[in-house]
Amino acid sequence: SVDLHASVKLGGDTQTIDFHADSKQRTVSAAGPAGTLKVSVDLSNLAIVGTAKQQGEAIKRYLKQFDDAQTRGHGGASLVAMFKDAFKEMNSNVTNAAQQAREQSPAAIWLNKADQSMTTGLADFSASMTQDVTSPNPARQDEHDTFSYQASQSSNVSGSGQLNRAITQQQESHLSASYHESLLADVPLKLGTDKNSQNYTYHQIKDDASSKASIAYDKGVLVKATLEQSASQSTRVQKYIMGELISDLTTPQNATLSRDFLDLLKPLQKKEGATSAADISRLDQALATINNLVYLQPDPLALRNVR
Repeated sequence: SVDLHASVKLGGDTQTIDFHADSKQRTVSAAGPAGTLKVSVDLSNLAIVGTAKQQGEAIKRYLKQFDDAQTRGHGGASLVAMFKDAFKEMNSNVTNAAQQAREQSPAAIWLNKADQSMTTGLADFSASMTQDVTSPNPARQDEHDTFSYQASQSSNVSGSGQLNRAITQQQESHLSASYHESLLADVPLKLGTDKNSQNYTYHQIKDDASSKASIAYDKGVLVKATLEQSASQSTRVQKYIMGELISDLTTPQNATLSRDFLDLLKPLQKKEGATSAADISRLDQALATINNLVYLQPDPLALRNVR
């Protein structure tokens, strides 16, 4: 195992970083003027780990989600940048460990190509970042600027053996944020005790998203392949002019989606042993199409438009 602790003085502030890695987990946490973050990757369930290509695609998808959360919640650029770097590094070079585990325990339950198409290919993880709370409006101290984001993946592989196996994978994300914004895009926000400075909107954001994939086999035959996804967003905007509340509007959005891939995957299951380049290419293309749909979708509008 490896443990590392670093502490650096930044003016009057201190930036700390703690890192731990062993055969079962990797964890990095940081705290400083930008806020706090923590990313933990679970290496105890390597059966769910996909190819390096699949992991690369999953990491790219999650990094975009982090960017989208920053944009929607007005998160600090430096905190989100550190968070993205930590997430990417903690999920790197997991494929080799999974391949070694497969070679050492060939009789254990392992996912085939069809199973992997319904999962992200990443090792299970939990990741969070929280920006330090500020109160930029001296006239309304109860209005805070905040940004807090969490994402996680948890998987379970069970059964009596390879022919009778079940796989579930749950992805979740949560965003809670609030911020002040000038009424005019080209006029900087300068809040003070004077009523003339109290022209702004105060935004409160609360988002939740989840995705659950379920796969099951009975005597080697695929009997279940479902995907359930949901996304909700709540946006409250309070508008003030000369310190007076002019409007208070809350906009909720929700979407759910259920898919059954059984009829699509069953024929593909028979092609798992394909040897010709053309058959392998067709199989990989079909499975990639399914895999494109399993990632977490935090935007209800985008989830409704999935085809």
